[in-house]
Amino acid sequence: MRSKKIIQNEWLSLRVDTCKIPETGAVLEEFYVVERKDSVYIVPITNNNQVILVKQYRHASAQTLYELPAGYLNKGEIPQQAAERELLEETGYVSNRIEPLGVVYTSPAVLTNKAYLFLCRDLERKNKPDWDPSERIELASFDFDEMVLYGIDDHVLVDSNSVSALLLAYLKLRGK
Repeated sequence: MRSKKIIQNEWLSLRVDTCKIPETGAVLEEFYVVERKDSVYIVPITNNNQVILVKQYRHASAQTLYELPAGYLNKGEIPQQAAERELLEETGYVSNRIEPLGVVYTSPAVLTNKAYLFLCRDLERKNKPDWDPSERIELASFDFDEMVLYGIDDHVLVDSNSVSALLLAYLKLRGK
């Protein structure tokens, strides 16, 4: 019906819409929508069954969290290219076997972006990670099966996209 941009910068765009809900016909006068770039989340598993995670401070949650390597798609980049780039930048590894796991919406009620999830195996260390100056990242590795079975339940991994990707990788590797 109507849409007005409130904020627009390199990270996000915030708009307020007047919209009609198709199923009910209800009209919402002020519905806020955050537009963000699509992203990729990578489940890198080494030949000895270690999953590589990054640990970094996240201001919005005011916590230092374990997450899968991840990042935004650059303009003109397809998801697999972004996954390969982010894996190299954040971990220093390349994958000789990259497989799509699926696509999830981060928060479809208010966010427009999708997260493309990838499983990366047959890893090869190419160089040191290439972090942005603002990033303070630590790399950590955990046994993949233990992270799935205990790391989620014990709240070691709490980022929802990371949890989704990890569980989808587990199902794929178990032939489900």
